[in-house]
Amino acid sequence: MFFALIEGARLNAIRMQIECVTDIAAQSALAEFHRELQRQYDLFYVDTSYLTGKAGTGNTEEHIRRYMEQNFKREGSFLSGGVRDFTGLSLEEVSIDNARFAADNAQTSLREQIYAYMAADPAGSVAGKVLSKVDVFQGIDWDISKWQEKKAENDAAMEELLREEAEKEDEGEAPVIDNPAAEVDSLRIQPALRQVLTGQSVSEASVQTGNLASHRALHQGSGTSAANSHHYTAADALVFDQYLFEKCSRWNHALEKSVLQYEIEYILFGESSDRANLEKMAERLLLLREAANCTYIFSDETKMAQAEALALVLALLALNPELQEVLKIAILFAWAYLESVLDVRALMKGQRVPLMKTADTWKTSVQGILSPSSQQAEDNGKGGFSYDDYLRVLLYLESAGTKNLRLMDVMESNIRKTEGNEAFRMDRCMDTFTVHAKVRSSFGYQFEMTRQVTYN
Repeated sequence: MFFALIEGARLNAIRMQIECVTDIAAQSALAEFHRELQRQYDLFYVDTSYLTGKAGTGNTEEHIRRYMEQNFKREGSFLSGGVRDFTGLSLEEVSIDNARFAADNAQTSLREQIYAYMAADPAGSVAGKVLSKVDVFQGIDWDISKWQEKKAENDAAMEELLREEAEKEDEGEAPVIDNPAAEVDSLRIQPALRQVLTGQSVSEASVQTGNLASHRALHQGSGTSAANSHHYTAADALVFDQYLFEKCSRWNHALEKSVLQYEIEYILFGESSDRANLEKMAERLLLLREAANCTYIFSDETKMAQAEALALVLALLALNPELQEVLKIAILFAWAYLESVLDVRALMKGQRVPLMKTADTWKTSVQGILSPSSQQAEDNGKGGFSYDDYLRVLLYLESAGTKNLRLMDVMESNIRKTEGNEAFRMDRCMDTFTVHAKVRSSFGYQFEMTRQVTYN
């Protein structure tokens, strides 16, 4: 009876020791999270390359093996000094199964960690404001294509009429007139940044995109899910976007750690240089503002009348009343575009612009189309959208997959410039894995232990 009790106690001690040693080893592996990733982005991942450039779960297995073997030894414990080990345990085999990496399952791990981090941030008020802005934004017809089609048709008709007038002038039958929209059309074909920046410098930083996450085949783990020990609620895109605004640089908000100074613009457009991404953003803003301003100006009877009066004068000078309608349409499009340029100039300066203009918030005069270079952006006060508001709305409307991968690009670019991290890859980082250990006892027993560990 006595020996049976001793053997039962031995079995219980063996099971407890195996469980403790496995847990300690797995948690020790988690403690080796990538310090730079945590410092810059508050995310916890084990970089399975361990700064060697050669990644794989085998590296983590080896770390866990060393931890377990060390903890099964008697040296330095109260059992040392000639006392026989009561359990006699030694590690036979250890493996990592079902590892979850940052890029698995459409970057689920990345988003879950961001949600967990943001759960401590009172982002509700910000989310509410953004949603209200998105609702207002989506309530406006931003389809510029219909206006572009109408302008193209009018331009073709006016070009034909002006050509006929030029032929008459050659024959001495009529005076020729210039297209009143010519100066604005010359402005329109210039690069967007040249149109909208007045004395502001642009970052010339760039990255090599070929080896970034969104441009290469990604390492995939088993795609296992992780237990949500924090009990946070998986938030929507607004929380993710708020994280981007906290951790990423953008126009007029540079961060010292950033390789690219316009990281949010990169997440939206994916170009390799700051200048190219800002150019894309300026182009997008011009299109949006032009769509809104065309919608307004073609509904404003006063401005329609002003354009018609100027067109009438020009048609009379040409002795051709048929020109009046096409000239009026051309003037209205030029006027709307000039207003749009000034709108974007104001946004780039940190000012606000109403989404839809009124007679009180419209800044340019019809005469301004004749000398667009002399027009200056004016402060529209506190009302309307800012540059950041447009960024937030465009981010909200962008696909989650695009944002996930390009955020990983940004993280890789910034971490690679730190010492020892030149080969860093987000898709080689894991945050959840299962440890499977086989242990033998010198008393003739064999045991297996499986544990899942995660930062989640």
